[in-house]
Amino acid sequence: MRQRVWIMLTMLSALPISGLATDNPLAPDLSGDETKIIESEARCVESEGIPIGDVLDSQTRYACLQNRTVQRECGMDGRQARLQAFRQWESSLMTFQAQCEREGGSFAFVAADFTEPKDESFCTLAEPEVHFGAFENPLCNFVSRCPPVPVICRFGDENQPSTNGKMAMVPGVPVPISVH
Repeated sequence: MRQRVWIMLTMLSALPISGLATDNPLAPDLSGDETKIIESEARCVESEGIPIGDVLDSQTRYACLQNRTVQRECGMDGRQARLQAFRQWESSLMTFQAQCEREGGSFAFVAADFTEPKDESFCTLAEPEVHFGAFENPLCNFVSRCPPVPVICRFGDENQPSTNGKMAMVPGVPVPISVH
């Protein structure tokens, strides 16, 4: 997960967007626009996991998938973790969008061709996670992740693309400009 985020941030650093990797969720860039990366990770249960009983170390993953308590809490394939990850991702997106509009900005995805996901299939399939608690008892959980998506809140008329003529991206300029 950290490697994917690092790769995404490295790729995004080539774009004329600053402030993506800060603790401030709405970090201003040089143009006055605010950017953020929306991503999430969720587990089926908040604790380290659900106890699955004594099993051989080589069988813990299988026991995790077969355990009735785990299936009841997480679903047969851990779908509850995937649903929770998507809900968190969608909530972060809506919060950023609402704050942007409240402040008089115009919300957009940084990648103009990105289509907003409609359901949890946007996030990874849930994967079983086995941890060992006190006394080396195996605990089962599921984890799902939604990929990072950069979003932007543009402010002012100068940040809105003109509808006259053709538009072009210019290196160092974070928005398309009109080309006559």
